Amino acid sequence: MTMDHSLKSYDETAGEAEFDSAETSVLLAKVSRATEPDEFAFDWLETQCRALDNVVAAVLLVRDERATAFKPLAKYPLDARVNTLAEVAYGVIDEECGLLVPLDEANLGDVYAVAYPVHVNGELRGIVALEVRAPDPNVLEAVMGQLQWSVGWITLYFVERKSRDADAEALRSRRALAILADIQAEDDFVSACRALVTSLATELDCDRVSLGFPSGKAVRVQAVSHTAEFGRNMSLASAIGDAMLEALLLGRDVMLPASDTQVSAPDHDALKTAHGSDSIVSVPIYVADRFRCVLTLERSRGLPLGTDTVEFVRAVGVLCAPTLEDRQLAQRSLIAVARDRFGTQLTRLTGPNYVGRKLAAASFVALALFFAFATGTYRISAETELEGIVQRVMAAPFDGYIAESTVRAGDLVSAGDVVARLEDEELRLERQRHLSERSQYRHEYNDAYANNERSSVNIGRARMNQASAALALTEQKLARSNIVAPFDGVVIDGDLSQRLGGFVEQGEVLFEIAPLDSYRVILFVEDTRIADVRPGQQGALVLSSMPEQSFRFEVETITPITEAREGANYFRVEARLADGSERLRPGMEGVGKIDVDERRLIAIWTRGFTDWLRLQVWKWVP
Repeated sequence: MTMDHSLKSYDETAGEAEFDSAETSVLLAKVSRATEPDEFAFDWLETQCRALDNVVAAVLLVRDERATAFKPLAKYPLDARVNTLAEVAYGVIDEECGLLVPLDEANLGDVYAVAYPVHVNGELRGIVALEVRAPDPNVLEAVMGQLQWSVGWITLYFVERKSRDADAEALRSRRALAILADIQAEDDFVSACRALVTSLATELDCDRVSLGFPSGKAVRVQAVSHTAEFGRNMSLASAIGDAMLEALLLGRDVMLPASDTQVSAPDHDALKTAHGSDSIVSVPIYVADRFRCVLTLERSRGLPLGTDTVEFVRAVGVLCAPTLEDRQLAQRSLIAVARDRFGTQLTRLTGPNYVGRKLAAASFVALALFFAFATGTYRISAETELEGIVQRVMAAPFDGYIAESTVRAGDLVSAGDVVARLEDEELRLERQRHLSERSQYRHEYNDAYANNERSSVNIGRARMNQASAALALTEQKLARSNIVAPFDGVVIDGDLSQRLGGFVEQGEVLFEIAPLDSYRVILFVEDTRIADVRPGQQGALVLSSMPEQSFRFEVETITPITEAREGANYFRVEARLADGSERLRPGMEGVGKIDVDERRLIAIWTRGFTDWLRLQVWKWVP
């Protein structure tokens, strides 16, 4: 049997046919009742085939709303082979119209395949295909017209069934929301669980409804309907818990009486035998792929618990499980919360997924191990100044006026260089006066000595000595009017270029000079670190003006006096440079680091926090 590749589309304006009144009443009744789809489809196909004498076989393919493939729902007769008809039916998907395809049946005469689409709300939901023996073309036209008219019954059935399903779903939702409202009206977890099972038992006419939660490797029964305390009946609680655990381990709903496809459930059989329940259903509740609880329903009279009940119970469980969990979490102790949080994080670290968290944890552990065992040099940082070992102050030798200044701060001087000169004109005049007085007193002394006047001789000698002393003092001042450098060095302070002609008092500091070849390092060490500093320790200094070069030094002296700097107390530590440079100048500042010893890196980096913590503990511990 082969199929003609030139498919012939049938015009949808073909003639119509009608069922007789009896057949119409039967189909209408089946549409109105909650008839199963396969039952209605077979009845419809049977009615079609009986109404059309020339139909050999028929098949109805239907696509579920959540699926994409079309599957046979019914065929007529039951033993018919409909593979070829199914192939023709699939052609309707591409053409989206009725098809008439001749089949090569040499032994049976002219045989055709007639296929027609079934649309529901503008969507292709089904395809009906008939195998027709039609030697007369008019027969094909009548078959196509009948088929076009009668597919409306299929459309009507699906619309009615969808409407009934929507109404049933709305009813179930209202009932589930009512139960949720009962749970939310309770204040604590135990009362909420009791309200859930009692509401379900009343709503579903059950003798007993039980609720269980996971507890380690078992399931603990938390509440039983219409029972405030069920702990006294330990055998009942144990049997229900075993049945719940069995449903959890099976990973599916368990129903008694069991269906043909259900696996063995010995714990449910034991519960049924021991406590006289004719029908038992256990429904594990999963939310976001995580097991939350188990609901077990028991009924000893009336109809058995069916699949509709299971779906309703599952919907209620999924709706109410988050609320119950919130109630349970709200009543936990701090220790339980911490334990659960730790367990959750541990599970995420050791379980699948959460790759980023695992990498972060591994990195943290690696860093912690590294810093716990790796060592480094413990250094104490301090603000540093550079000073000359010797600093000479050059002060004004007497009261006078500045006549000349040849240097200022930063200039290099050599020993004997004149750095400033004071006005000496008055000193020269005073010197001349003292010379004249001494000559006069010498002349008077000579006359008194020649006349042998003893008293006059003594007076003249005293006056002559007084004049000589005054003359010597004046000459000494003249010699000191030129202020000279005492050694080779650099002027670190002083600038008289803006005071020429100004008055200076005796002892006023004019310049400060330091040598160029010997310096000392002054480190200001914070008082919290001074206990680690010892004379003889080595270190390195980097100056702000020469950050590319470091200078080694050795600690010499720790002064026992602190000074306040920037809101903290600092000790003045003196050190000696091990090497120098011609670029060094007194007054330069930088940062010095004193090498203390080798310690673990974690101890070095947490030293400040550790010391603060020790101090706080000592402060508050009685």
